[in-house]
Amino acid sequence: MEFVTLLKRCKDATIEPVPNKRRRMLNTSFAMYAVEERIIYEDLSNDTELRRLYFSCIDAVCGEIKECFGERNCVLMDALRSLDPEDSTFLDVSKVKPLLDLTNTPIVESEYTVPHQFLSVQMKD
Repeated sequence: MEFVTLLKRCKDATIEPVPNKRRRMLNTSFAMYAVEERIIYEDLSNDTELRRLYFSCIDAVCGEIKECFGERNCVLMDALRSLDPEDSTFLDVSKVKPLLDLTNTPIVESEYTVPHQFLSVQMKD
């Protein structure tokens, strides 16, 4: 419904027609033929153009959001979250693994379980 409201606002504004950028010429490949009728499509209202513009903007925004918050980036954000001592997945080996894969660092589980236990006890005190 918001689009309809925006469309009504645009209709109220004065819109000057934009001149064609291309110069119209007869197609030379049809020179030997008799053309009985030409079909010219002109959208006298700007509804179609405004809708196309609206949806192309929405599509561009969705593409940017998908790029920023894609599956790989979300996995990396979860891995970073597992380094927070306040988080329930703190130093969980399966959660930290994507960060280690970035640097080709081998996983040694004892390097995560011992500090996890130690820090859990220290934080309770």
